[in-house]
Amino acid sequence: MHTPSANFLGRLCGAVKPGLGRWVFYEGAMDFVAVVVAAGAGVRAGAGEAKQWRRLAGRPIVRWPAEALIAAGARELVVVVAAGDERRAADALAGLPRWRTAVGGATRSQSVRAGLAALDAGDDAVVLVHDAARPLLSVSSLQRLLAALEEVPAAILALPLSAIKRAAGA
Repeated sequence: MHTPSANFLGRLCGAVKPGLGRWVFYEGAMDFVAVVVAAGAGVRAGAGEAKQWRRLAGRPIVRWPAEALIAAGARELVVVVAAGDERRAADALAGLPRWRTAVGGATRSQSVRAGLAALDAGDDAVVLVHDAARPLLSVSSLQRLLAALEEVPAAILALPLSAIKRAAGA
């Protein structure tokens, strides 16, 4: 099994606005694999279960980016979860094709490495890495990211902010 760790830096997805409709698979796009990191404790989200397992518009938050990546044509998807959350992921992602879990580490970096190691892709694979806690990923944004990767060796998907909220005293 190869680990595409040499090429993953910079090939990241960020949070984007919604736009995923029905299941549509895009053919002819760049071949890619993906890792969704869902191993965090979600402490910043407050009391209760971790953010990735909470529901947004009736679906678990982790399901949103998984659906977008699969609909955009991910050949393979690894969802990295905390030890013991494998069943939870299976329930949240039931019915989706081409995905499996990997157990993450104590830090996000360790979890990303675990996801990369779990991929069956070769060292030259295009790898997209996305946080499960950022659910509003759209297929159209992924298509723009993949198009950018046709021209450059690395790209980051981001949207401009119209306003930034600052904490008092910051």
